[in-house]
Amino acid sequence: MRVLLHTQWGLKENFVGGTERFVINLAKGIKKRGDEAFVVCSNLEDLILVEGVQVYGMVPLKYRDKIMKYGYANEHFFKNEIIGHKIDFNSISLFSSYVWAQLHEFNFDIAHLNSFLCCSLFPNNNILSKMIATNHENDLELDHYWGNKSFLTLTELVKHNTSLKKLKERIVPSKYYSKMFTNLWDMPVISIPLGVDIDHLDKFSRNEELRREYASDEGIVILLPSRFDIQQKGHDIAVKALSILKKKGVKFRCIFSGFDRDTYGVNFENFKQLVKEYDVEKEITLTRFDNMLDAYGVCDIVISPERFCSYGLAISESLALGLPTILTPIPTYLEIASNYDHAYFTIDHSPEELTNRILEIINSHLGINYLEAQRFRENNSFKKCVDKYYLIYRS
Repeated sequence: MRVLLHTQWGLKENFVGGTERFVINLAKGIKKRGDEAFVVCSNLEDLILVEGVQVYGMVPLKYRDKIMKYGYANEHFFKNEIIGHKIDFNSISLFSSYVWAQLHEFNFDIAHLNSFLCCSLFPNNNILSKMIATNHENDLELDHYWGNKSFLTLTELVKHNTSLKKLKERIVPSKYYSKMFTNLWDMPVISIPLGVDIDHLDKFSRNEELRREYASDEGIVILLPSRFDIQQKGHDIAVKALSILKKKGVKFRCIFSGFDRDTYGVNFENFKQLVKEYDVEKEITLTRFDNMLDAYGVCDIVISPERFCSYGLAISESLALGLPTILTPIPTYLEIASNYDHAYFTIDHSPEELTNRILEIINSHLGINYLEAQRFRENNSFKKCVDKYYLIYRS
C-alpha cells in the first residue's frame, strides 16, 4: 500500500506546527507496519528527509518565484497569492486547483489530505474515492486564518456542490467538532483523536544544563510552547498574567517557544510593545527549539491560554510528560485533559485566572506527576491514532 500524505504548507526540517507533526508521525507509523508512506507539500526543494520520511516538494511553476518572497509556503503566501482578499467560491476553487496540481503526478493507493478547504472543489474524478481528508481547523480557526466568514462560505459551498462529499472519509481530531461539522453540513464527519508519539517522549529528561542557560537558579520556569500566534494562542493573556506575578514578588522566567520570524514577524513587533508596556522584558525569553523535549526539559509549569483550538498537540505532550499544565476551558482541551490531576483549568480567559492557577501549582503541586503521565500516555498514544487511520486506508 502506497500512502500519500499531503499538507499545503511548506515543511521545513525544523518545522513548528501540529499538522506537520501529525503527517510526519503518521508516515512513520505507516512505515512501521510495512507499507510505504511519503509526504507531498509546498517545499521548493524536490526532496528532503525529515525524521526518515521522504518529503517531496511540489509547487506549480507559476508559484515558485512567488513563494520565495515569503521565505517558504507559509500562511502569508496562501493568503496573498492564492486566496486573495477574501474567501469565496472562486478563491476556494483556486486553492483546490493548486493542491490538485501538486497531487496528480504521484502514484498512490490512498491520498490523505489535511484541510477541508483545499480539497473542496477538486475536479469530479473517480480518484476522489481514493482520498480522505483530516481537518485541523475548527470554525474559529478558519475565520482567523483565512478571513471573516470563511467558515460560513465553506458551509454554503458544502450545501451546494463540493468534492468533499465524494471523498472516502472526512475526519477531525475532536468529538466535539465531529458533531458540529456533521450537523451543520449534513454529511458524516468522524473523529479520530491525534494522541502523542510515546516513543519520542521516552527520550525526555530534565535538562539542568540547558535550564541554567535560560533561567537563574532562583524562581520557576514557565513555558508557553505554542506557535507564535498571539490572537489564537493567548500570548497577550500570558504577558498580563506574568505582570501580575511580578507585582506579587514571584521569581520566574517565562519561555515563549515556537517563534517563526517569516510567518510571525508582525506579531513580534506587537509582542515587544506588549512586553514593554507590562514591564516583563527581563522575565521573558522568546526563542525556538529544534527539539521540543529540550523546552519541556527546562520548565516547571506549562501554560496554554488558548482562545480556540481544533485539538491540542503541545498540551498533550506536556501532560504525557507529567508536567503541571494550565489550560483554558475550550472544548478540545476539556475533551483531552479533563480528569487528570496535573491538568489545571482556568474558568475563563482572564490573566487573573491564569495567575491564580500558576500560584496554585507553585504553592502545592510543583513537580512531575509520573503516575498521571503514564495514565495519559496509555489513553492517548499516537499508535491508536495510526491504527484507526490504517483501518480506513485498508478499507
